[in-house]
Amino acid sequence: MFSPYYGEAIAEWILSSIEQQVANGANLANGIDIVEIGGGTGRLSLDVLNTLAVRHPAAYKHTQYTSVELTPQLSSQQRQLHEQHGAHTSRFRSNNTKMFNITRVRRPMARGNACKRLLACLLYTSPSPRD
Repeated sequence: MFSPYYGEAIAEWILSSIEQQVANGANLANGIDIVEIGGGTGRLSLDVLNTLAVRHPAAYKHTQYTSVELTPQLSSQQRQLHEQHGAHTSRFRSNNTKMFNITRVRRPMARGNACKRLLACLLYTSPSPRD
């Protein structure tokens, strides 16, 4: 129902937030890692990556999107969705893991740069009124 508009809005928000962080001195030398917890069918990841690829190809080139999914069925469905659309197979991965065993998602969480964990943060907090 909200596809692709919700994904487009999320992608634009991520880029806007990254631009603010870069302006404040954040280093994006290692790329942009997006982590989604509970990716469901994978539609949001597809819409976010589509938006980045079309509207912001320079950022897309340095983006890795990881979905942390509890069920093997949904994890498989997410990968299939990306394969069916022939899209983002090198930029997307779905990890089937328990929520509290997130250490299995090594690359996005290991680098320690706050802007690399943006979508995970988005799921837990909303922007303040000043943003």
